[in-house]
Amino acid sequence: MPKTLTEHDKSCLSRIKTNFGQLFRQAGELYDFRPAILGGICMRESKGGEILDKNGLGDKGHGHGLFQIDDRSFPKFCADHARCLNPITNLLMACRVLRDIRSQVLRECVQFKVDYTPLQFERMILAGYNGGADHAVHALRWGEDQDTYTTGKDYSAAVELFAEFYESDPTPEGDEGTNQYANSRKEGDKV
Repeated sequence: MPKTLTEHDKSCLSRIKTNFGQLFRQAGELYDFRPAILGGICMRESKGGEILDKNGLGDKGHGHGLFQIDDRSFPKFCADHARCLNPITNLLMACRVLRDIRSQVLRECVQFKVDYTPLQFERMILAGYNGGADHAVHALRWGEDQDTYTTGKDYSAAVELFAEFYESDPTPEGDEGTNQYANSRKEGDKV
């Protein structure tokens, strides 16, 4: 992951904020996550829907929607294709997953007496979203980077970088995303 964002990355993040910013703020308040972190995850997982196939899938058909909810981990949720692709229900499911990971990371840090900074805790949650909470805690416990077991070995660092831009971006938050991936698909694509 580069230490700086490309102009395309910045454009995607601004579009994500315009399309889904109000939803991220509301869900963030409900589940106690920064909206910028939700924006960063959305960027890393699907670039706001831009890199999903015409059926709204990614990860070789296993990741569903903006937050790439995996049908191998959440088969019941993903069985209802329309529901799991809806930006609101996809976001809320991602928040539930993040909440559960946060609880697991906290339990394991207490159990194994792992000390962490607030940033390390947040990065363990993010790394856990991608590579599993056990792996994220294990990495910190053994002095490894939290991203050791994530895709590209940079998941939480990338999400933090995206979140930093999202937070500083003056683009107004919008809620156009309530319409299935509004403005995130290429013209002619149908979901």
